[in-house]
Amino acid sequence: MTVCTNDYTAVYGANDHRNGLIPVVSRTFGSWRFSIDRRAFQAQELVERYDHAASVWQNTLTRLGVTREYVSLAAEVNARLGSGKSASPVRLLECGAGTAEFSRQMALTSTREFKISAVDISSAMKNQAVGTFEKSGLSLDYQVADIRQLPFADQSQDVVIATHVLEHLVDPDRALVEMNRVLKPGGLIFMCCTKQSLSGRWIQMKWRTHCVTKAMVCQWLDKSQFEAIRFLPINRHSRLRNLSVALTANKLSAV
Repeated sequence: MTVCTNDYTAVYGANDHRNGLIPVVSRTFGSWRFSIDRRAFQAQELVERYDHAASVWQNTLTRLGVTREYVSLAAEVNARLGSGKSASPVRLLECGAGTAEFSRQMALTSTREFKISAVDISSAMKNQAVGTFEKSGLSLDYQVADIRQLPFADQSQDVVIATHVLEHLVDPDRALVEMNRVLKPGGLIFMCCTKQSLSGRWIQMKWRTHCVTKAMVCQWLDKSQFEAIRFLPINRHSRLRNLSVALTANKLSAV
């Protein structure tokens, strides 16, 4: 388990998310604070970008080795779900799913039965994901929706997946509150976020995203009522290691 240390608010300030801005750089010199913020893409801009990329997205994940690393990470997440078999399928929701590749690997690397749902704002990504799942002999309930307003009932999911989506949002805590809402008490969340690194900064410049530290992610999760935050190792030879941090956490159990 990783202990959260640095205070994100102390570094970036309490109101950096106002006006649709995402902080890029912030430095303090004595009583002076200098910062550079950037306007995040609006929802429709992201839709257009991801619709355009959808046809090659799966091939890109494979070419960059992301799919291969997802196999290892999915096995780790499955292990944290426990080994016991249940009479009911595991209800899994992937948010900002893209082609829902991580969920597909969760199903392929486990003997459990999954009931997989997915949400994304790109209908083109939905079409790609449904086709890929059908080829794998898997079923998928995919809805086009905003992850800050999830179309699912309270405490309806056992697992929530969020890979490379929260950093797009000026208000990631709002989406995490929604993910917490739909999770059952004690339910598991898996996250993969673009980190502060050379590769991460390139993504930040291209996609206008947050570029996170472990402390920042810890604070997002703590604020949204998650506990037991544990960072997962990423293969040191994987390109994903240079780009991302991966972790699991649990929704606070009912008292």
